[in-house]
Amino acid sequence: SSLSLAHWFDARFGWSEAPEESFKRAYSAAQKALSLDDTDPVVHGLIGCIHLYLREYEQAIQEAQKAVVLGPSHSFAHAIAAHIYRFSGEFNQAIGMIKKAMRLQPLLASWYYMELGMSYYCIGKYEKAKECAEHFRRLAESRGEQIAWVAYLMLAMNYVRLGREREARLAVVELTRLNPDYSLEVDRRYSCYRDLNIIESQHEDLRKAGLK
Repeated sequence: SSLSLAHWFDARFGWSEAPEESFKRAYSAAQKALSLDDTDPVVHGLIGCIHLYLREYEQAIQEAQKAVVLGPSHSFAHAIAAHIYRFSGEFNQAIGMIKKAMRLQPLLASWYYMELGMSYYCIGKYEKAKECAEHFRRLAESRGEQIAWVAYLMLAMNYVRLGREREARLAVVELTRLNPDYSLEVDRRYSCYRDLNIIESQHEDLRKAGLK
C-alpha cells in the first residue's frame, strides 16, 4: 500500500511529470496489495481516491465506506474518506470523518487541517476555514513540508470572503513564492469536484486576490 500511496501523492499534487501514468501505477500497486490482503483499509481508501479522480464518485464513496468499516480506529482511513466525501459534495460527512481522524491520531498530518478547512469553506464557514488554514500553515512550515503553499491558497480564498482583500493579496504573494508554477489552470487540472460551481467560486476568489 505504501507504493500505491507514493504514486497517488505524486499524481495528486502534481509532483509527477506524467500524472496519468502515476495514477495507473497507483491503481496497479493498490490492486496487487488488495489481492494479498483485501481487508487493508488504506488500500480501499486509495482505490477510492483513484475512482474519485476518474470522476467515478459512487465507486469512490463505496471504497471510502469499506475503508472506514475495515479500519474503525484507523486515522488515515477516515482522512482519506473525508477527502473523497469532500470532492463528492458530501461536506458534512467529510467534516465528521476528518474530525474523527483527528481524534484517532494525536500527531496529526498537516493536511488533515486542509481537509477540514476546505470543507468549511465549501459550506460557507469562512472564519472556521481560515482558522484551519492557519493551523495547517503553522504545522506544515514547522515540519518543512512542501505542501505548506496550499495553506496560503486557502488563506487567500477565505480572506476574500471575509472582506480582507489586502491580506488575501499578501497570501497570494507567499503562495506564488513557494510554488511559482501554480496557476488557476493547474488547479483546474487537478481538481475533481462533482459540482463544478465550487471550483469556479474558488477561482473567482483567487482572482480577486491576484492569482492568475
